Amino acid sequence: MGDTVLFEDEANLAIFIALESGLSVTALHNHFFFDDPKVFFMHIEGEGTLDHLASSVRLLYDKVSEFRAAQPTPADSFLRPPYPMSVRLPLIH
Repeated sequence: MGDTVLFEDEANLAIFIALESGLSVTALHNHFFFDDPKVFFMHIEGEGTLDHLASSVRLLYDKVSEFRAAQPTPADSFLRPPYPMSVRLPLIH
């Protein structure tokens, strides 16, 4: 189990890499209301050999580092378009 800190625009990439390399993402949350740029905490866990776990986590950090090098200024979004209104669930009263 582990915890990593990400900017908002790194979250989708980090989740994808974690899941593709066999890790589980057990939480993604933030601690602050008005942080700018937004900072998220992603909890990961996995099972397997030490080599597998270490290489999976290393890949995650390498890919996030590559992304940040190409995009030095954090974006203020998850880099995905918002869902259309027709897909949003209605509020339950």
